[in-house]
This record gives sequence, C-alpha cells and structure tokens, in this order.
Amino acid sequence: MATFAADQSFWPPIHALFDFTLTFEDVVMGIAPASLALLSAPWVARSALREERCIRTNFLLWLKMLIAGGIFATDVATLALRRSLTDAHTHTALAATILTVFASVAISAVIYAHHLYDLQSSSLSSTYVAVTMLLDATRSRSFFLRDKVPLGAAAAVTAGLKLAMVLAEEVPKTGLILHPSPHVGRESTSGFLSRLCFLWVNPLLSYGYRHDDLAVDDIGGLGPEFAAELLHRNFGRRWRESPATSGFGLAVLCLRCTPLAFLAILLPQLCATGFAFSKPFVLQQVIAHLGSGSSSSSTSSSSSRSEAGNAVIGATTLAFVGFALTNNFGQHRSYRLLTQIRGALVTELFAKCTRLSMKEAEKISVVTLMTADIQGIAQGLSQLFLIPLSLLQAGIGMYLLSLIVSYSFVLVIVAVLASTLAGYSFGIGVSNGYARWNRIVESRVKKTSNVLSQLPSIKMQGLGPTMVKFLENERAEEMAVAKKYRVVQSWQSLVALLIDIATPPLLFAGALFWTGLQGGVNAKQVFPALAILGMVQNPLTVAMKGYSSVMVMMKSLDRIQEFFNTEEIRDQRIMGHSDLEEAGEKTKLQQESKLIELETEKQDQIGLLEDETRPPVEFANVDIAPLGQNTALLQNVSFTAKKGSLTAVVGGVGSGKSTFLHSILGEAEILQGTVTVGRDGPVGYCDQVVWLRNASIRDNIVGSSPFDQERYDRAVRICRLSADIDQFPEGDGYIIGSNGCNLSGGQRQRLSLARALFLEARLMVLDDIFSALDHPTATAIFSDLFGENGFLRRANCTVILSTHLPECLDMADQVLVFDGKGTVSVRTTLKQEKQRREILEVLRQPTAEQPSASNGSEMSAKSVLPAKPSPITGKIDFRGVSRAGLYGLFLKSMGIWQFCVFVVLQMMMSALEVLPDIYMRIWIEVAPTNNLYYIGYSSIAIVCACTGAVTVAFYFVNIAPRAAMRLHQSFSETVMSSTLSFITKTDSGSILNNFFSTATFFGVLTQIGAILASSKWMVIAVVVIIATTIVLQYYYLRTSRQVRHLELEAHTPLYTQFLEISSGLRHIRAFKWEEAILAESFKLIDSSQKPFYMLYTIQRWLSFVLDCMSTLLAIILAAIAIHIPNSTSQAAIGLGFMQVITVATTSEQTIDAWTRLETSLGSLLRVHLFNIETPLEPQETLAKLPDVWPQAGKIEFEEVTARYSPDDGDKIALRNVSFAITPGQKVGLRGRTGSGKSSVILTLLGFLEYSGRILIDDVDVSTIAPDKLRARLITISQHSVKFSGTVRNNLLPFQINEMEEEKIRERDGELQDELCRLNLWELVQEKGGLDAKLDDVGLSGGQLQMLCIARAILRHRDIGGKIVLVDEGTSNIDYETDAAIQQALKEAFADCTMITIAHRTNTIDDCDLQIELSKGEVVKKER
Repeated sequence: MATFAADQSFWPPIHALFDFTLTFEDVVMGIAPASLALLSAPWVARSALREERCIRTNFLLWLKMLIAGGIFATDVATLALRRSLTDAHTHTALAATILTVFASVAISAVIYAHHLYDLQSSSLSSTYVAVTMLLDATRSRSFFLRDKVPLGAAAAVTAGLKLAMVLAEEVPKTGLILHPSPHVGRESTSGFLSRLCFLWVNPLLSYGYRHDDLAVDDIGGLGPEFAAELLHRNFGRRWRESPATSGFGLAVLCLRCTPLAFLAILLPQLCATGFAFSKPFVLQQVIAHLGSGSSSSSTSSSSSRSEAGNAVIGATTLAFVGFALTNNFGQHRSYRLLTQIRGALVTELFAKCTRLSMKEAEKISVVTLMTADIQGIAQGLSQLFLIPLSLLQAGIGMYLLSLIVSYSFVLVIVAVLASTLAGYSFGIGVSNGYARWNRIVESRVKKTSNVLSQLPSIKMQGLGPTMVKFLENERAEEMAVAKKYRVVQSWQSLVALLIDIATPPLLFAGALFWTGLQGGVNAKQVFPALAILGMVQNPLTVAMKGYSSVMVMMKSLDRIQEFFNTEEIRDQRIMGHSDLEEAGEKTKLQQESKLIELETEKQDQIGLLEDETRPPVEFANVDIAPLGQNTALLQNVSFTAKKGSLTAVVGGVGSGKSTFLHSILGEAEILQGTVTVGRDGPVGYCDQVVWLRNASIRDNIVGSSPFDQERYDRAVRICRLSADIDQFPEGDGYIIGSNGCNLSGGQRQRLSLARALFLEARLMVLDDIFSALDHPTATAIFSDLFGENGFLRRANCTVILSTHLPECLDMADQVLVFDGKGTVSVRTTLKQEKQRREILEVLRQPTAEQPSASNGSEMSAKSVLPAKPSPITGKIDFRGVSRAGLYGLFLKSMGIWQFCVFVVLQMMMSALEVLPDIYMRIWIEVAPTNNLYYIGYSSIAIVCACTGAVTVAFYFVNIAPRAAMRLHQSFSETVMSSTLSFITKTDSGSILNNFFSTATFFGVLTQIGAILASSKWMVIAVVVIIATTIVLQYYYLRTSRQVRHLELEAHTPLYTQFLEISSGLRHIRAFKWEEAILAESFKLIDSSQKPFYMLYTIQRWLSFVLDCMSTLLAIILAAIAIHIPNSTSQAAIGLGFMQVITVATTSEQTIDAWTRLETSLGSLLRVHLFNIETPLEPQETLAKLPDVWPQAGKIEFEEVTARYSPDDGDKIALRNVSFAITPGQKVGLRGRTGSGKSSVILTLLGFLEYSGRILIDDVDVSTIAPDKLRARLITISQHSVKFSGTVRNNLLPFQINEMEEEKIRERDGELQDELCRLNLWELVQEKGGLDAKLDDVGLSGGQLQMLCIARAILRHRDIGGKIVLVDEGTSNIDYETDAAIQQALKEAFADCTMITIAHRTNTIDDCDLQIELSKGEVVKKER
C-alpha cells in the first residue's frame, strides 16, 4: 500500500508534503492524458497515412524512434516498479501505468506517420509529449518526497527523454522534402512548439527590421493547404455538388469545406477560457496570502507559508503562460481558417467571372465583392467563434461571482439580457446598413472604374473638372449612406459602454445593500469580483459587437452567394459530331454486343471522314438575339462556311453583324434553329472593340499559348509590327499599358490580329479589324492573309470576316449581306456586275486602289513612351520622408481643431475607464464600511459612459467622413489634372486601388500608473518592461508597416486581373484560355494571400509577446507581494493585479492602433506622393476669353515640334509643323497609322509638350488652361466615351452634376430630334427612352459612335464654339451611314472650322484642305 494513507484518496492534498496524492496524480497525470492520446492517436495516424509520402527517411527519423523506444522502456520499467513496490501501490496505479505504456506506443506511431507523411510534426504527439514531460517531472518530485527513489528516477529519465523528443520534433524537415514546392514555407516545416510560440515568425521580423525592401517573396510559402488551386478544387467541387440557394447556404458550405479547422480553433479557445478564469482566483490567493502574513508570524508556519507562496507564484505562472499560449494559438488558427476561406471565395470569384456573359460581368462589380465583402467576412469570421465562447464565459463568470457576492450576481443577468437584446437589434441594423453601404460602394467603384478606363478621351472633351465633381458627388452619396451606418454603430457603442461601465456599480449596489458585502468592501472580495466581472463584461461586449460583425459577414456572404448563383452563359452551339455521337450511342445501347462493336467501328470510320468533310460552321434557320434578350435581331439565318473558305460579312450600322459573329462563338441567344461548329477548339477572334492586356507586346501576342519563334515572327511580319517594335524602347518587351493605352488605334488592332494569327486556330472570326488602319496598310495585310499565297489560305483556315473593306469582294468565297431589317442574304458568286454593284452599294466605296500615303511602317509617338513606374505604383519608403509633414497632412484632412477635441475626449475616456478601480482602492483603504462612497463610484461610471459615447459619435459622424471626403477630393483632382504621358504609363487598376485606400496610448499610461502604485518595487520592473516594449514596438513596427504595404499593393494585380478578365471574356473563351487565365489568377491570389495572412500572424506574435510581458509583470508582482514583507497592501496589490490582467490587451491595442496609424500614413503617403509627383497640366488661364470663343475658328501652327513627355529626348511626335486654317475651312489630315495625325489634335488640345506657337483666333493656346481650352472646342475622338448613366446623361455629360432635373428635361425634345436624325431614337425608345440606362440599350460600336456625334452637336449648340475636331469619329460605321453622318456634320457645323482625321479617303475627299503627314512631318498640302 502507499506510504501515506491519504495517497489512496483522490482529494485533498497531503499538506505535510505540500503535494497531491498519488491517486490524484494517477488519474489526472496518468489516466486522463493517456486515455485522450489513445482515443485520438489512431485517427490522427490514419489521417496522415492517407496522404502521399512527402519526407524521405534519414537519421532524424531513427533518432525519434530510438527516443520513443527509450520512453516505452522507462514506462514498462515504471509499470514493473509500481507492481513490485507495494508501498507505492494505489488502486489506480496499475490502470495509469498500463494506459501510459499503450499511449507511448500509439504516440510513437503518430510520430512515425507524421514524420514521413506530413511536413509538420504532429500537434497531438508534441502536445502529449510536452505536457506529460511536465507531469512526469511533477511525479518525479512526488516519488522523491516519499523516498521512492527508483520510481522518482524512472519518472525523471522519462521526462528527460520526452524533452529530447520535444527537441527532435522541433527540427525542421525542410531538407528532407521529396517534392519541394513554392508553397512550403517556414510555418509548414516548423515544430509544434515553434508554431505555438510563433518562433517561426522571428526570421521575417528580423529581416524586416534590417531591410526596408521587404518583398512578397521574402515571406515565403504559407503551406500547401493555402494553395489557391487546391482551395478552388475543394470549394468548387462542393459548390457543384450542392450549390447554395438558401440564406445561409454559402456560410454552411464554407464550414463544410474546413470542418477540422473549427475543432482546432475551439479546443485552444476553451483552454484559454479556463486559464482566464483562473486569474481572479490566483489574485484572490495572492491577496489572501498577503493577509495571512500580517496575521501569522510564527516561525513554525514560515516554511509551509513559503511553500504556499511559491505555489501561488507557480499558479500565477501557469495561469498567465497557459492563457498566452492557448489564446494566441486559437486566434491564429482562426486567422488560418479565414485566409483559407478568403482564398476559396476569391478563386471562385475569378472562376465564376470566366463563366458569365459580358453583360453580367460588366453589371456586377467583382472588385467590391473582393474588397468590402471579403473584409466584412474577415471581421465577422474572427468574431464567429468568440460568440459561443463569450456566452460560455459569461455563464461560468456569473457562477464564480455567486461564490463571492452571493445572490447579487443575478443583477449581472440584467446586463446579459440587455446585451443580448441590444446585440440582436443593432446586429440587424448594422448588417442592413453595411449592405446598403456596400451597394453604394459597388456603384461608385463601377462608375470610378468606368471614368478611369476612358480618362484620355474624357479629358479630350474638356470633361475633367466635370468628372471631378461627378466623382465627388458619388463619394458624398456614399458618405451619406455610410454616415447612417456609422450612426447605428455609434448607438451600438453607447449601449455597449453603458452596459460595460454600469454593470460594476449595479453589482456592488446589490452586494452592499442586499447580500454579499454586508461587512463593507474588502480587497479579498472586491478585486477578484471585479476581475471576474471584467471577464463577464468583455465577453458580453464581444458578443454584442460580434453579433453585428457576424450579421455583416452573413450579408457579405449573401452578396457573394448571389453572385455565385448568377446565371452563367449557355453555349447553345452544337460542337462538331460529339452531339451526333451521343445520340448514336443511345441507339446502339439497344443492340446486341456484337452489333455494338461493329457499329462503333463503323461509326469511328465515318467520324474520321466526317471530320474532313463536315463544314466548320453551319447555320440552319437560326433566329439570333444579343445575350440576355429574347427578341430576334436576325431571323432565319442559314449559311455554310466550308473548310478553308473566306466569308465576308457586310451591312449597315446596327444591322446585327457583331451579334451574328458572337453567335459563332456561343456568345448570343439562339432562339430558333441550330448553329453547328465543326470542332470544339480555339477560335482566332478579333473584336471590333480591341482587348489587350497590360503586359508586353510579346506577352500579348503569345498569350497563354506555348511560345514558338517561327509563329511569332510570322504574326509580327504579317501585321506590319516589326518596324514598330524596333522603335519601342524595350522592343517587344515594351509594356503597352491598360488595354494598350500606350499604342495608337491602328497598332492596337494590328497587335490584336497578330495574337489571333499566332493562335493558328482552324477557325477565325474577325470583326471589323481594319477600321483603324489606313487603306494601304489594310490592303497589304489583307493580301498577306487572303491573297493567292496568303497565310490563312495556305493554312486552309476558315475565316468569317466582318469588314467595310471593298477588296474583300475579290477574295471572298461568299458574302453575307445584312439589310438592317433582320434578314441575311448569302451571295456565293460575285462574277455578275449587278451583284457586285449591289454589295458595293452597301459598302459605298469605289474599288479603285487608293494612293499610298507614305512608305514604310511608322509608329505613333505615343507608343514610344518609356515604361517608367508612376509614383502611384512604385514602392513606398518612409525613410527620408518627413513624418511631421505626413502627420500634418493627416491632421489637415481631419481638421486640426476637430482632431484636438477628439484627442481630449479620448484621453478623458481612457482616464475615466481606470478611475473607478482607483476610486475603489481609495474606498477600501480609507473607509471600507462607509457606503456613501458608492455615490462617487457610480457617478464616475456614468460620466465615463457619456464621454465614451460622445467620443465615438464625434469620430464616426464628424472626423472620419470629413477626412475621407478631403482625401478623395484631392486625389480625384490630381488624377483629372494629370498629363497624358502620366495617364498612359499608369495602370488604371493601380489608380482604382488608391481610390479605396490612435489615442489609446493614454489609457496604457493610466494602467501603468495603477500598476506602479501597487508596490514601490514595481517601479524597477515596469521601467525595464516599458523600455523593452518600446524596443519591441520599433522592432515589430518596421516589419508590420512593410507587410501592411505589401498587403495593400497586392490588391492592385487582382483588381487589374478582374478588370481585364471581365472586359475580355469573349476573347478568353474563344481562345480557350479559361484554364490558363485561372492558373495565372491563382498565382496572383497566392501572392496576395501571403501578406494578408502574415499581417494577422505578426499581430498574433505581438499579442503573444505582450502576454508574456504581462505574465512577467504578474510573476514579479506576486513575488514581491509574497516574499518582500510590507511592500504593498491588499487593496494596492488587488488594483495592480487587475491592471496586469488587462494591460497586455490594452498594450496590444495601442501598438496595433499605432501600427494602423503608421500604415494609414503609408496609404496617405501614396496619395501625398501621387499629388506632389504626378505631372500636372497648368491650371491658370492668362488670356482673357470672351463668353463665346473661338468666335471665328482660325487656327495657326507655327514651327511646332511636340513630344509626349519632357523625358522623351529625341522621340518627337511632331517636327516643325506649320500650317494655317482659315475660319470655316474644312481640313482633312491623312497619313498612315502612326504618322502623327492624332498628335496634331492632341497638341492643339494642350496634351503634348511643344515648342513653337499655336494660335486660335490669334490667342496663344499656351496661355489657356488645358481643361478650359478643351471645353471650348468640340472633339469627337476615335474612342467612344460611354458613361455609367442614362442616355440623357450621355448626351449632356456637362450637365451630369446638375441638381435641377426638370431644367435638364426641358431639352428632351431637342435630344429626341437629334437621335431621330441619326436613326437611334427607335432603338432608345424601345429600351425606355432618355431615362434608359445606356448599358441596357445595347448599342453597337458604330451606334455608340453616332451617339457621341449627337453629343458633339448638342455641345456645339450650348457653347457656340467654331472649332470641331474629329479623330476617326466614324471608324466603326459602314460607308453608307458614314456618308449620311458626314452630311449631318456638314449641316450642324456648316460655319465651323473642322479638322478631320480618317483612314477612309472618301470621308475627307470634299475637304477644302488636305494635309498629309509622315513621321510627324507635313509632307504634302492639297486644296
């Protein structure tokens, strides 16, 4: 039997030894952990063995197995000793030792499996070995106290071996990985203790501290489980299996995708709850021990009192260290889950975008879903796990309160009920407000993106200031909606503060005047009760605010779910003979097996023949409508395109040519009939609206296809790009800008065609690819493609070509003529002159060859802009930048006086929060039995709540909207005033990213003061810890700031990718690039995930370190109170301990707030640098202009030499250009693509730097602010400007900000007449008239150009200016309509001076003066 009879009992401890009983140790330290290990180990080992082996065998594995064998041996020895030593035997000894032996075997199996099949060591095995190591050390002490040396030695050896195992498990397996992957990082191969204590983060923090050039690649991989491709595969599979349609469907699906992650979060959080509630009892024991020291001073009790004191210090260490480890580990696991869910949702957003129609993709702002909604999910998910835990903590806390204040704890239930009701009410209000805010943000982002994508054309029309006001109005509307949301938040904060601050007075009112503290207040009861109450209040506050965050998360998930459920595009084509084979297969299944084999063999042979003979494209009685419409635009279309044939498509504007071509791609509605495409392969597609990516010329041509030098050279040669590439600064590595904004219109079309040719598809669909090319270049390319030895002829490629080029008649095998009334006629022979004349009548173009404007290929001066990073996209570095200046800018944006008021309020709030506890200490020490002190205690709480409410409301309702509006205004003004060279070099996604884009310190000081007051000896410790914290803050901040900047910058590529995908869906699907584009997107997502995840991780590292510091403070405070007599009082130690419990959280909030301020300054710095470094156009007008100017329309160029940028050096857009245009003269500019025609207009509009003089009506244009100049001229550009608004807004864009709608509607008759004259009113009227959204009208490219012409005519009537500039204003319009429009222009601008650029010579044939340019010089003038 055991040495002490008490060892047979489970409880109480043996006070003579100051030790637990052996039975207690057998159950708690043996049976319990061993049973848990035996239950968990088989499942963990099996899960590991299911995975593919990833680690090779080496010495480390055998070392682990050797140590495991040693542990097993010592456990067996312990079993033998416990059986043989009868005086150490208890009724639980045999069960405990046997279970321990089996647990050792099970854990050894887990270690072996995880070593070979997992990159990390097992959390289960590491936790078991580490915990039982400490327990074995404790048991070793127990055995030695009882003189059981063999058992004590065995336990000590076991503990030593387990320590060796812990260290072996911490050795990374990086060098042992069988298949290295870029997704593998430091955390992936770190040991469990390294992950638990965040030691794996130290190398990154150290690198960030030493370097200011931290990059995404320096972060390393996050782990295979974070790979975007894997997340998409798992999430996509589950979504396809059970797509969510209910309100919580997507949320449930996210939970199903990562079920084990929730367990990994809840377990440590439950442990953290237990450790947190142990702190008040530790405080109670410290106070009790301090009190017992003053009442008992006998020598006989000093030894046991010292041991008890050491035990209290040990308990303090265990409580605080345990909380630091489990709380931060649980929080970190929740951030891991959040990152995985974010990755899964963003990957599905990309994938869904590739399956939408163009119309749906343009309608929905995916960028908003990815930013605001994902952020809402992030905030809600971090609170989701805290709500049930908070309720659990509240219940436990109230039970523990009942042990201290008796029945008075029921008053806390009032706070619980109030918190629950308030949380529910405000949760609904906040979530609805957030949803409304997100909708308005989505609308603003779409409109902002629309403006940025058309910025050069908008500025050409003088709409820059108008658009600044427009964007400001959009922002103001957003702020108005956000303000309502913030008001609800303010009320929520007020209620939370009232509940939080009013609960302690309510509790002590019951305790003083009812039950619990009848003898007056005392430190032993009051401060533990306050500490426990804090642990009840905090969870209640978290639950109330967390519920709102969760409701916001659910609204965000609903929006994303709604997007996921958006109807996808349906390909209604029949692809080759695959559908026929499927039908044949159903029939053959009814036959006998032998007949099936014969029929299958026969069908295969027929299929091979059919593959050669079946036409690539065949229409049979097809009715076609644009996507999303059910009214046929084309009826009963029937035609066949034979293999290797050229089919020309001709017709007027709006006759349905583009819709017809879209139907071949599966991008139109097939209402009747069948469209058969020979095989499901890539289609070489060129849209009339060119789609290019913000990449190099070479990358745009090659795309996602494998590179082939011969194919590449051929595509470049045929498209006449060689000479252009030779003159680019970086050759074919030149970055062309957003949608090719650094190129001329002709270069963009030729580059798009080169991409289609490089694809070498068997079928090509080309939509008006020669509209931006001069006639000689167009015919040369056409001949190289379709001539007798043309490339596409020799390649036997089938081509469907929509064109206005008359040369197509000589080469086409058939012509499809669209009459504009829904009928398509097929002309298979053009030998008869009558048929030829009929088609030429459609084209309205003489067939004679046009004279060559110039020889050789030329390039646009615009395209030679160097690809330098703009200040908005470059790396931001704080070093060398004046912090004072930035803080000044920060304060200026908020308003200095408003900020000062906010700081004063916040300081008062911080002081008042701690003041009740200080007041309580004074009450206890001065008059503990005088209940009148309660009046002061409750009054302070009320004042604190009111101050807090005013502070929060002042910030949300006043300061935040003010700063947001001011920064947005300055940024938008800078964007609209920037030079053309800057716009062409800056990615629109980067600008859009920037459009998206602190006083708790005093509270920390107040808490530190309370800690200092707890003991005179604490001054030394606190000073050292403060110094350490300052160093820590500086060490942490340098890396955190850089990671935050990386996280902000990582958004830009995603924004750009979304914008490019949504605008190029037809091309992507035609080229069969969906998978390649998704793979590219996944790489971008992986890169963006790294800083996103690491930012949360280093915040957890900071929290852990601060918790460790508070642990050190608590240990020092407990040691001083216990071992230094008369160093403190019970009230002082109670107050000090309470502040220690909360100082870590407050310190973390302070450093986090400081970090957010610093990173916000980083965003502010980006805006500041953008504002000061962006080259701006002059804003001052020196010349005095009359109300109507130009009145005559006289234009003079005198020796003008122009450049696109001052940095261009010898790269000249215009060289010594001189000419004079008399009032009312009509002038045509001609020349090959890139000859400088557009540069003349751009220089006249003030876009280019130039020398020489330009006079308009004898006024030097350099003395006029460019925006004012452009607003006085009428410009019709080759790029049609389309605004996100009604038809009326698009016709009168200068009145888009007009508040008096009735005043604008007075002109409706005038607008209708103008649309009727251009044959657009009937179509507009069908869609709702002038109030219809322009996007819903569905105008073709040519019709949109006609709308822009109507806009110009109306503008002329408003301002009366006499100069009209037309730059390829009718390039997408057929010749017949073009002739009608030219007549309309002549009538509308009969008394105006007109400068017209056109590649179609008939457009400028009747001009009074024709000026021919070549390489930026005037080479000929003809009258």
